Amino acid sequence: MKSKGLRWLIGLFFVGYTCCLLYWMFIGFGRGIHRDASFSYNLIPLRTIGLYLFHMDAFPWRVWVINLFGNMGVFMPFGICMPYLFRPAARYKIFILLFGCPLVGLEGLQMLLRVGSFDVDDLILNGLGASAAYAFYMHFPTFKRKFIGAE
Repeated sequence: MKSKGLRWLIGLFFVGYTCCLLYWMFIGFGRGIHRDASFSYNLIPLRTIGLYLFHMDAFPWRVWVINLFGNMGVFMPFGICMPYLFRPAARYKIFILLFGCPLVGLEGLQMLLRVGSFDVDDLILNGLGASAAYAFYMHFPTFKRKFIGAE
């Protein structure tokens, strides 16, 4: 596939995947606006992560697996798509700003709309997932040439 066509296809995937994540963050999984609920937030790093890691027996395995690994895994495509689609994002500092700033806003919006919480641990896990994929994409030229068509 020609580079322009591949770029368009990856861009289409990126937009569709982003829309899907927004749905999951604000509407999916039985979320609804809880007008009577107070704002829910965690500003202490590693509090939620530690709770799941050190008290696994207190939660069904699906809860901690989805929360720990799901929060990392679902953001991995951003670590590949963003530096491919947005040339400045090939620099890690730019990538993490372009990825992180909107994510902080979305976490805050979840809390303000009372459809979720603002959890700094979600930001940590999301960032770890995206950063791991970014590192893989940027440091394995064979992967970029064979599967993405980049140089």
